[in-house]
Amino acid sequence: MTADRTTRLREIGAVLAERMPSVLDAVITLLESIPPAVGPPRPQRYEITRQIGAGGQAEVLLATVRGAEEFHRLVAVKRVRSDQVNAARAVVDLINEAHVTARFSHPNVVGVLDVDCNKAGQPFLVMEYIDGVDLGKLIETGPVPHPVACFIVRELLSGLGYIHKPRDLGHGRARRGLVHRDVSPHNVLLSWEGEVKLADFGVAQMLERSMTAPALATVGKRGYMSPEQVNRQELEHEHAC
Repeated sequence: MTADRTTRLREIGAVLAERMPSVLDAVITLLESIPPAVGPPRPQRYEITRQIGAGGQAEVLLATVRGAEEFHRLVAVKRVRSDQVNAARAVVDLINEAHVTARFSHPNVVGVLDVDCNKAGQPFLVMEYIDGVDLGKLIETGPVPHPVACFIVRELLSGLGYIHKPRDLGHGRARRGLVHRDVSPHNVLLSWEGEVKLADFGVAQMLERSMTAPALATVGKRGYMSPEQVNRQELEHEHAC
């Protein structure tokens, strides 16, 4: 490299070193003046129709999922209510419910199909839609005939037995047993075809040998709790409702 070239490079370096701070400041100012890029709206696969149920933390909505080739199917969407005071805690509970029930597959348990977010980024659960009424509404119409009551109880116990039992999922994975903790008429869904489905695992608790204080908190509806649940004692299969 010639002396003349070396001198020119040093001169250029000196100029850059002197001017770079102002150049960087100009670039930063320019970037800050540009509004955030707004991409295309997130496509919404689920078209909300109407509300079909509501509880203390969440509401359930009837929706239609649409796919290719004009595919469509009715589903139930569960999301945190807009007037929920402790929304952050409710969202965590909703996600936990999705994880707990993700691997459930039983004819007497409402299945969770998907977890998605709306345009605002708020998550919601997508569940199978049961076209019918809940047991609470049936009871309001009058005494339930004995054969019908026996059938409902038998189907419900089948679902409870399924969720109570730990299962080997293979490949070193296991599904722990679960206590529903809120088996009440409004969480027992009856389809017009005669299906009986246990729903709403928002306050469910894994069956474990030791339970923490938050896990033992009194949740559910007192009229349908076992004495052990009311007294915040450890719940097992014998008194798991």
